[in-house]
Amino acid sequence: MSLYGAYDNSYHQTHGGCKESTADPCLFMIDMESIITSYVLVYVDDIVIATKSVEDAAQIETMLRTSFDIGSMDDMHLFLGMLVTRNRASKRLWVTQRSYVSKMARRFNLVGSSSNIPMRNGVYLEKASSEIMTACVKPYRELVGSLMYIACCTRPDVMFATAYLARYVSCYCDGHWKEAQRVLKYLISTSNIGLCYGESNDGIMGYTDADWDGEKDTRKSTGGFAFTMDGACISWSSKRQRSFRIKRRS
Repeated sequence: MSLYGAYDNSYHQTHGGCKESTADPCLFMIDMESIITSYVLVYVDDIVIATKSVEDAAQIETMLRTSFDIGSMDDMHLFLGMLVTRNRASKRLWVTQRSYVSKMARRFNLVGSSSNIPMRNGVYLEKASSEIMTACVKPYRELVGSLMYIACCTRPDVMFATAYLARYVSCYCDGHWKEAQRVLKYLISTSNIGLCYGESNDGIMGYTDADWDGEKDTRKSTGGFAFTMDGACISWSSKRQRSFRIKRRS
C-alpha cells in the first residue's frame, strides 16, 4: 500500500485509536480495550498493516482513506527491498532480499561470484594510512553501506563481518575491499537464505556472547546478541564494546 499526503505526527497519535510506539516513531498501534489488535508501519509513502483479520485491515484502510490518497491494498510482497512470501497452510512466512543482492552483484561487478563463508576465520584488519587510503579508489564505503542494510534487515549471519568492516570506512585499503567483496560473494551464493517465521512455537529466546580482548590495537571486545521468536531472529547486533580490558598480573 502507498500513502500520499503530508505526514502529521500528532494526527496519527490520536486518530482512529493509533498510538505511536515509543520504540519506533514509524510504528503505530491500535488497541481495543487496552489490548493491541493491529499494527501500522509507515515508511515515507509505504505502509504495512498487520492485523488478526481481514476485516480489521479493511477497517484501518477505510480510516486512512478519509484523510489520505491511498493506493491499492494487497498482500505484502515487497517492502523496502525485502521479499515476503508465505505459506498459509503451514503458517510460515519468509523474508529474503534476493532482488537487492542481485542489484548489488551488478553494481559491484560480482555477478556469478561465490564464497562459502562471509569472512575467513582469524582475519584481522588494521587501519590504513591516509596515503594508502588515497591510493585505494574502490567504492568501499558504498559496498559496506549496502551490506549493512542487508545485515540489519534479513541476514544476521553477516552482521559480525559487516560491522567489523564498517570500522574501517575512513581508513581502508585493498585488503579491506577484498574482505568486503567476500561478504557480498557469500550473499550472492546464499541469496535464497533469509528469515523463516513459524518453524517453531517457541517464545522469545535471547542469546549473547563476546570475544575476549579481540581487537589488538584497542584491547576492546566485540559483543553480540540475538533474540528469536517463532523460529527466526527478530533482533540482533554485533558491535565493539566501549570499555576495554586491563590484564593484571597476580
